[in-house]
Amino acid sequence: MNQYIKKNRGLFSIIFSVLLGAGVFTLSIYVPYAVYLVILLPVFIFLIMHFLGLYKLRQRLLAGAIIIILITMIFGGIYTNYIYTLGGTEKANINGTEVETIIVPYSGYTGLHNITALTSYNGSLNNSYLEIISETSNCRFNITYNSSNAISIDGMRGMYYTVNLPRGLYYVVYKVNKNYYIDSVGPVNTSESSLYTYATYAILIKYLLIVIVLYLIGVFFASYIQRSAKRNDINKDR
Repeated sequence: MNQYIKKNRGLFSIIFSVLLGAGVFTLSIYVPYAVYLVILLPVFIFLIMHFLGLYKLRQRLLAGAIIIILITMIFGGIYTNYIYTLGGTEKANINGTEVETIIVPYSGYTGLHNITALTSYNGSLNNSYLEIISETSNCRFNITYNSSNAISIDGMRGMYYTVNLPRGLYYVVYKVNKNYYIDSVGPVNTSESSLYTYATYAILIKYLLIVIVLYLIGVFFASYIQRSAKRNDINKDR
């Protein structure tokens, strides 16, 4: 092992673990199933510390706390930037039928948002509807298809709605019928800093609490094994 890395094993344990953790979370944005790798993060972190020679309980607890904080902050920023700049257009192809939502403006605290929901479905749209649901409050809008909000663009039919939303994070559900529907992120009707605060809290509660618990179990179990091994060695020497 490189002597410089060995000498600064605590620092490099944190650096390697944070890079790995942030990488796993970032991968999960683009490959949804990668989120299950989060469960293995405590194992990866523990192996990194073990390989670099970080054996003491206090060292592992302190390094683990720093790693969790840094992963939360770094991935919170990556996720915030990703969500805030998505663009507001979401498309799905369900058995050859196109379903699409367009949100303008998508992000920024403007209050007023234009939402267009379109589909290539050729049947009746009389039972179709649009839901705008807040992730941060009990605010919810339900808009049903009718002649006043009907719209047709480039062979696609659907509905158009303008809504003045309270500050918050929203997602849109457009349902043509039970077979054809789409869920869309947005509008993000808040500042980027507010979204960052929400994202870091959500990441910590939803994912990293599990990582923390599993990591603590592993650290204390390893410490117990080490103490038991030392006691056995002492007894053998006697």
